[in-house]
Amino acid sequence: MKKSKIILYSLPLIILFILLHIFFPPFLPSLVKIDIDRLFFDPISNWYLIFEFIGLMILLGFVIYFGVHFLASFGTGYRIKSKYIPDISILIASKDEKLPLKRTLNSIIQCEYPKDKMEIIVITSGSTDDSAEFCVNYAEDHSNIKIKVLSKSLEVKGKPAALNYGLENIENDVCVFYDSGNIIGKDGINKLINPLNKNNQNVAMGPVLVENWNENKWTRGNLIDYSLISGGGIISEIKNRLGSSCYLFGRNFCIRTKLIKELGGFKEDSLTADLFLSTLLNLNSEKIQFVPNARIYDTVPKELNIIKKQRIRWILGLKNDSPILMKIHKEDKNTVLVLMSRSLSLILLANIDVWVCVMSIFLVLFLIISEFYLFSWTISCIIFSLGLIINGIRKYGDKHYSAILWLPASIYIHLYMLTRNFSKPKEYEWEVTRINLDDDN
Repeated sequence: MKKSKIILYSLPLIILFILLHIFFPPFLPSLVKIDIDRLFFDPISNWYLIFEFIGLMILLGFVIYFGVHFLASFGTGYRIKSKYIPDISILIASKDEKLPLKRTLNSIIQCEYPKDKMEIIVITSGSTDDSAEFCVNYAEDHSNIKIKVLSKSLEVKGKPAALNYGLENIENDVCVFYDSGNIIGKDGINKLINPLNKNNQNVAMGPVLVENWNENKWTRGNLIDYSLISGGGIISEIKNRLGSSCYLFGRNFCIRTKLIKELGGFKEDSLTADLFLSTLLNLNSEKIQFVPNARIYDTVPKELNIIKKQRIRWILGLKNDSPILMKIHKEDKNTVLVLMSRSLSLILLANIDVWVCVMSIFLVLFLIISEFYLFSWTISCIIFSLGLIINGIRKYGDKHYSAILWLPASIYIHLYMLTRNFSKPKEYEWEVTRINLDDDN
């Protein structure tokens, strides 16, 4: 993150809390406020209060952290400046997902991107349904587009190995990645590719919005999660605005073919190869540009047991990849700091709904003991956090504000992930997250 931007967003917040301290209503009781004033007026006699002050500054750090990200959640993000239409290869790894795959292919066909400038590579390795046969027939029916169907049996199971198989057959300079079931907007590919118009920009990604958000409480909870981070969401936009890179989430991203091959493609034994690739890009000083308007829609699991399996894979992927990434050394990058920054974002921002719950408990506690100085700080932090969540829904949740009523479902999902960090299974194989779809075409 750029220090100048952090200072720019932090300064008004620091001034706000200084004014709050100076003009704090004297009729509101607060032992903490009295102790801090005593420390400043007579620091020698009240030196022991320095520890209370340090604790208060740590709390202020958290408040400023959430406040900065709340303020940075406003804005428009990347804007398209000029047309850029390179030759692209679209890769889709699909295993036993004929119906979702059909939806995705249909949406690509309807895109405005010139058909003579694209090739579609579908990898159906390991499928036991008729996905490969369907794709061959689909290619024959759409002969105006170059469609390759790869179905060779692979030794390594999982999406990363399938995508590497696809990379071996790429002919174009830019590759685009989607998942089966993704619905791409008519101008989605054009917008996603546009940042690569700059010679020094090699990677871009767009947000993933939840299509089936109103099926039950878990899909509503997932809408909140996706609008924050799991679909790219507001946190990716904020990171770019603060001068930082963001994280890839496996679909709706593009990268120059030369670069991804130089990095060795996808790590085949990783459960979160997309995040592993994101860290490699960061260590190689490659910024991932987030494009807010390059939207796609996806369906999310509505059964809790499927959500849990999905999240366990994410947890294990992050845990297992970290020791390997720690061994990578770059002269101009500190690997430890990069991983710490990622962890901080995932712990604080990705679980911001959990922190709202924790802060609410302290808010009630401060009210009970009549500690109104800390009460004012805590309520400020809650406002910043809820404001960020609402801004996420406004921008990347199609303004489905009613989903906020199902915040407890999102909190449960994130609490489950946090607790499973301490009781994770020893072994886990790559497994496709199954979504049931009706054949509407």
